[in-house]
Amino acid sequence: MPAGQFERVAGLLRKATLSLDDTEKLNNLQQVKELITKYDSSLLDNFFEEVVAFQHYPNLAIKKFIVKFIEDACLVDAGLLLKSIGCLSHLFNLSLHQEPPLSSLLRSVILTMGPLYRRALTRAVKVGFIESGALGGSGIEAGSAADNAFEHFRSMAALKDEIIRLLLPGSVSVMQGTTLVPPPPVVLTRLCALISDGAKTSIIKLVEIPDMPNSLLKSIVESSTAASSSSPLPGICLIRPRRLADEAERLLAGLTSLPLRKSDEASVRFVVTGAVFDAIMDSLVNIAGQRPQFLDRAVQTFETVHGNFDCLLGFGCSILNSLKYFKYHSFSP
Repeated sequence: MPAGQFERVAGLLRKATLSLDDTEKLNNLQQVKELITKYDSSLLDNFFEEVVAFQHYPNLAIKKFIVKFIEDACLVDAGLLLKSIGCLSHLFNLSLHQEPPLSSLLRSVILTMGPLYRRALTRAVKVGFIESGALGGSGIEAGSAADNAFEHFRSMAALKDEIIRLLLPGSVSVMQGTTLVPPPPVVLTRLCALISDGAKTSIIKLVEIPDMPNSLLKSIVESSTAASSSSPLPGICLIRPRRLADEAERLLAGLTSLPLRKSDEASVRFVVTGAVFDAIMDSLVNIAGQRPQFLDRAVQTFETVHGNFDCLLGFGCSILNSLKYFKYHSFSP
């Protein structure tokens, strides 16, 4: 690591800290990001937490920059995933509970969770099973690289669950071993009704991830069927194929029932808007394409929505467009 590069990054961070101009502050941070994620990733160990500390500045553009910085940094070095969870969770809850919610920041956090969840899962399989020797029955020691990989994934999965629970409160189970008590579904639905359609459709895209392609599931099955250890670690069960399959089933069931959800709560009507309905149809097409075993479920949803068309006329022409799109893609060769 050239000493000059270290000093340059340190100098840019000092300028960003001292600057009273948000545009100048952001420009300095962007230069830091380029230097430590693209040109010398060894500097991430030294400066990652210093950059992430800028999350506490009130400027919205800086907060969104920090989210993107975390994504890029974790894709370069997966070892930073655990350090990132606290910041992402803080920004998610901060944006959700503002009045009104900071939907653009919320959407940034949700969109970042997709690639980071995939990264954490891939690393848990690769480091946790394949490279650890678990496939040979040697077991996994607490505090080892494999154990850390599982813990990183466990933390990432917990935040992913918290986000999806906002849209599908009845479809996300509480993770085993956690002391978390989720808010009542009615509270989550009211919160969800307040956020933008863009944020809600981003959650729907996040729902697609546990419904992963069969090819990835096959690699997980092959990598995780061996005995793990005499004292199972909490993270191991999270990537068992059966658990992943159960999660996919629950989320798909929640997604398919969302357009027809009925409640006396007025907020429910503001959750599934025309744009959200379109996003649900798109996701069902994508899931059925990745997991052919879910095609029948997707077709059944199409038929149910079509049969309840009169109840859904409030969405206007988006219903017809979505049904045509869904039918075309579902039955295309």
